[in-house]
Amino acid sequence: MKKRIFLLVTVSAILIPSASTECEQGELDARYECCAETDASIEDIVLIAPDTEYEPESMRVDAEDTWIAKEYQKYCETIGQQYNICPELLMAMIEQESSGEAKVINEAGDTGLLQVNAKWHRDSMEKLGVTDLTDAYSNILVATDYLAQLFEEEGDDLYLVLMKYNMKHDRAEELYNNGIYSEYATKISQRTWELEVLHEQRGEQP
Repeated sequence: MKKRIFLLVTVSAILIPSASTECEQGELDARYECCAETDASIEDIVLIAPDTEYEPESMRVDAEDTWIAKEYQKYCETIGQQYNICPELLMAMIEQESSGEAKVINEAGDTGLLQVNAKWHRDSMEKLGVTDLTDAYSNILVATDYLAQLFEEEGDDLYLVLMKYNMKHDRAEELYNNGIYSEYATKISQRTWELEVLHEQRGEQP
């Protein structure tokens, strides 16, 4: 069965930086208020991309394939099939989260390819038998398990799922409900689509 293709359209939108902090929130709120005070409605200013399935047979994209290790790509395919999540989404997230570095740990304790924090995912780790988040397979497994939970909660809404993966859930919902997407979510959505089209063209999709 053909996997879902995440197609982005070019829109005028309010984007928030993926690394935004509470200190930057005043600026973001001011940007939103500025737009909301114009004569146009917020629906005219922010267009939510439609949930579109796209058939890319005749499409060509000017993008390079993923640079993450072949071993990690195989893990994405295996685990993605297990959870019915397209491997290109996992690859795009790995590029963004860690640049494909399995051993990286940030100051908050976010660890590995998909920057999983044991503090917040201890139950999933125990359920899956994971003890080392610097192990590439284990890291992808825990992250994908979490993504599957988010997709189940949000009805396959990719933008909201990615925003919740990357920030506090209540803040993600607040922004999303006002038509505001994070840069993190839009970049990964775009990259997922690029990789899916490339792999479809090359006959590499399972």
